[in-house]
Amino acid sequence: MNNGKYPHCRGFRPVRPAFILVFLVFMAAGCAGLPEIRLEGPVFQSRVKAGCRQVFADTPRQMVHSMTARMPNNETYHGISVTRVMPQSARIKCVIMSIQGLVLFSGQANGEIRVERAIGPFDSEQFAKRLFADIRQVFLPPRGLMVAAGKNSDNHPVCRYFLDEGGFLDVVQVAANHAQIIEYSQGKKKRQSVSLTWEQMPEASGSPLKNGPPDKIVLRRHGAFGYRLELERIEQNPDFANLP
Repeated sequence: MNNGKYPHCRGFRPVRPAFILVFLVFMAAGCAGLPEIRLEGPVFQSRVKAGCRQVFADTPRQMVHSMTARMPNNETYHGISVTRVMPQSARIKCVIMSIQGLVLFSGQANGEIRVERAIGPFDSEQFAKRLFADIRQVFLPPRGLMVAAGKNSDNHPVCRYFLDEGGFLDVVQVAANHAQIIEYSQGKKKRQSVSLTWEQMPEASGSPLKNGPPDKIVLRRHGAFGYRLELERIEQNPDFANLP
């Protein structure tokens, strides 16, 4: 309402939430420096959204991986990681061991991070923070709003999320047994990329997760302090209730 005290506000109308959402979708679809997403019809969008959800775990799991980590200082570490994820509560537990079986890191995250054991160079607060952020990004659904679903320039189905902590996340369905997760900063720069590969092709009506978690994961953190992490699945136990 304008009572004459604020003439510069004459004719002002409050911005409606629906308009904000439409604007956000328009920007997220490629008009703000991000890779363009070609929006398709509702039936296709529904199929794409379902495919994106299937990339992530929807039941508790424990996975054992062989691990190769190339750090920012160009040092390379080889080891074994044991990871538990509980999607319903977003709880994560991770243990990293040397090839000989020495526990180098043990901790869990459930809202806050609790480190139980850490040996250099895995004993920094920043390492624990990034470790659990990486695990969450690979295995758990994004925390944020899905703002676009369509096809990218390579004609691959893709979903784009506006993340709660800022920035964007694209989930790309490259093939029936191959997906990519690409994170962009608020400044639209590529911050992290993940490649997920399943060795077995799913049935025509199925999804890769019916064969368990991805068999191979390659994660690259971009930038001056970037690193590369390669994981190959050794085993997985979906029966979380019987885990120790």
